Amino acid sequence: MPERVMEFMTIEDMEEALAETQTAIISIGGTEQHGLHLPLKTDILTVYEVAKATSRGTGCLAASPIYYSFSGGTRKGTTDISPALTTLLLMEIAESLMRQGVRNIIIATGHGGREHLAAIQLAGQLLGRRHEDLRVRVPRLDRRPKYKEAFDAGDHHAGMLETSVLLYLAPELVRTKDRERATEATSGKDVRYEPDWDVGVSGDPLKASRELGEELFNEWVGELSSIVREMAEARDE
Repeated sequence: MPERVMEFMTIEDMEEALAETQTAIISIGGTEQHGLHLPLKTDILTVYEVAKATSRGTGCLAASPIYYSFSGGTRKGTTDISPALTTLLLMEIAESLMRQGVRNIIIATGHGGREHLAAIQLAGQLLGRRHEDLRVRVPRLDRRPKYKEAFDAGDHHAGMLETSVLLYLAPELVRTKDRERATEATSGKDVRYEPDWDVGVSGDPLKASRELGEELFNEWVGELSSIVREMAEARDE
């Protein structure tokens, strides 16, 4: 299958693609702090790579990513737009894609903030009500068993899971010494009960591994690819 990443495509590429697929993935993350050792673009880097890998395997379109959403955090680097604007932005992009011939939209998110998730779910619901011929899915890629197990153990942000995926996708962006500093600073703390918690990490980055990151990444690609195929089969693409 060809990789159909829209930001690198031409008009002719798009025409050829739309003759073969009606499915597009919109990746959305956020620009926010991820501790001392991971970059601000961690959320979008992860989900966009998942979208591109899914495009390679299924032939669907991977739309250009949305780097901004709502976090609500106040640490330096976290740059927000409102939840309301997040909803409207997704709807505008989806409707523009629809005017070009896309009929299946998948909103894939790399950010798990409560307000953010509500905003993208609302976008999906409103799009479905407004356009009878448009199908929208908003999957949660973080509900796989390994992810849930780690989350229940307190690995909420920039810990073992997110660090593992970055070690697999972009190890040059993981700052090893700062990973050790982050672990020391958060040892024995819980973000839910520590008002002075200022490192931006919940979990243990030192438990991260490239192998775990590869496993998580491949699971996410597999899940998203299954959704693409289900939506395409429903329309007999």
